[in-house]
Amino acid sequence: MARPSAQHPKSNPAEELYLANRRGRIDSKIMWKQILKYVAIGSGVAVAIVTFFQWQDAHHTFKVDERAWLGITTAPNYTTDPNGKIIVLAQLQNFGKTPARIVEGKAIGTIWKQGEEPDLSAEIKPPYAAMHYPVFFPTVTAPFVLPISHYYADQRVPVSPQEIADGKSYVIVYGQVTFNDIFGEAHWTHFCVSYPIPTKKCVQYNDTDGN
Repeated sequence: MARPSAQHPKSNPAEELYLANRRGRIDSKIMWKQILKYVAIGSGVAVAIVTFFQWQDAHHTFKVDERAWLGITTAPNYTTDPNGKIIVLAQLQNFGKTPARIVEGKAIGTIWKQGEEPDLSAEIKPPYAAMHYPVFFPTVTAPFVLPISHYYADQRVPVSPQEIADGKSYVIVYGQVTFNDIFGEAHWTHFCVSYPIPTKKCVQYNDTDGN
């Protein structure tokens, strides 16, 4: 005896439409939840990046404000020693808030003919005034004397004051200092002074790093 075939319930279009809409709403909720999750993750990453760079800028500003700043100050004019030779009195000074370490510097004093621009790009060679300090504390000054000389074949020849008085030549003093701060950053300072009037190249030579 044959079994009666299974009877499938008749489909209800309204019910099917309802179920389809419900599934769609559920899928839409899931999709929006995923979207919102990724947006939240992206926002968190963006905030972390912005916070990092803000911290980095603040840390850099702190180090610049707290680090050592070395500079050379000179007398307002040249003078002469007891033997009548031209010299310039100068001093190294730490204008910063913390000590400088491993300070190395060299400076030279010479003259140039009126109308000539000094060549400050060449390496400073001996004889020159040397500065060596393992540690250099804030507000400390270290005076030194710079003889003003002609340099011929690395030989120092004293300058006659009359050369300057006659207006044929002018005095120029320049040099460089390198050092490390307490944070381990390396720094440099260039300085230049000319007498009796400033020169463009000398003014431009005065500079320091921005670290």
